[in-house]
Amino acid sequence: MHHRNGVAHNGTAMSEVTIGDVSMTRTGHTAIVEMHRPPHNYFDVGLLQNLVEAFAICDADAHVSASVAFFLRAYAPRPTA
Repeated sequence: MHHRNGVAHNGTAMSEVTIGDVSMTRTGHTAIVEMHRPPHNYFDVGLLQNLVEAFAICDADAHVSASVAFFLRAYAPRPTA
């Protein structure tokens, strides 16, 4: 697990935690949990454990009042017939 603290461009306290392929960034009272497994963000047991740990950190942080999961998926264009 990797921790980083700082200040966002608007002056709000910010912290970032990286757990495997998952990152959690807290800015103010909002935590964004992102999955980083391009190109398709496939799930497996290890990734689910990382997500559980990230949301447990959010739950334990008294400053977090909202947690948002962000999963971006790449889609291949449909073949035209």
